[in-house]
Amino acid sequence: MPPALGSKSSRAQEHATLLSRLRNALDTCQTCRIGVRNAGRNEDDGAGFLAMLAADPEVAAHLSRAELEALADPQYYLTYVDTAFARLGLL
Repeated sequence: MPPALGSKSSRAQEHATLLSRLRNALDTCQTCRIGVRNAGRNEDDGAGFLAMLAADPEVAAHLSRAELEALADPQYYLTYVDTAFARLGLL
């Protein structure tokens, strides 16, 4: 049975799927070029990096704004921080 929508495992699968789509669509050189180009634009005009990526036609051809926002959600990357800290004896 698939995980419940919104559950941690469902969210992890969603992120893995989105990252896989981006990796399959673009090679490493393209990804780096897009990142550098948009990071530079971000510094020049003060817009957020996510907004720059969403406005980039090369990125928008592969991921929607909602998909980019899901990838940028820090909660996904912090899911197991308590477990890691507990294993290290820091909690």
